[in-house]
Amino acid sequence: AKVTTVVFDKTGTITEGRPVVSDWQNLSGLPDGEVLGLLAAAENGSEHYLARALREFAHLLAATVDGKKVANFRVEPGHGIAADVAGHGIVIGNAEWLTAGGIGTTPLAEACARAGAEGKTPVLAALDGELAAFFAIADQPRSDAAATIARLHRLGVRTLMATGDVEAAARHVAGLVGIDRVEARATPERKLQLIRALQAAGEIVAMVGDGINDAPALAAAD
Repeated sequence: AKVTTVVFDKTGTITEGRPVVSDWQNLSGLPDGEVLGLLAAAENGSEHYLARALREFAHLLAATVDGKKVANFRVEPGHGIAADVAGHGIVIGNAEWLTAGGIGTTPLAEACARAGAEGKTPVLAALDGELAAFFAIADQPRSDAAATIARLHRLGVRTLMATGDVEAAARHVAGLVGIDRVEARATPERKLQLIRALQAAGEIVAMVGDGINDAPALAAAD
């Protein structure tokens, strides 16, 4: 009853958590099924909603995933994954994650901006250090999200969305449901900092989220 601010994750919390690939580009020079099979195999170790969307998309296009040897899989929470698949180095995630790995993302800047403006999450993939694919992944707000946010506001409770998604996509979804403050490109550490900053300002904070990206913030919230 004393809560003054509620911080929400986006994917799977404000949205349904059933994202689907709505658009994609193959920049690899390999056949669609081959590159999708490699990327989906790399994502087999990830529990993230976006990874599931990519795997399901590869399955729909009959890409061959099974039997590909995956090694050195690692997750960078809030950014993406990396793995070696059938002898190829795979990196999948947001533009910052690829850039950190020395992979230029400028050719896809326009596609990323367009996806974000439509409320979609841009996901980039690289194969052996070169851009290989682009995905725009869409996820709808939960049917009761807007009414829930409106009720919180009537009670005088402030709302904030903290998400690892890009700014444009985050603001699009927040606008649909009426959330008044957005923190985009938020890593798990940044979400934790937000909770602590609100508390330091005298707010009593509730955090609503799921998954590894939200764990520190969930633990720190009141």
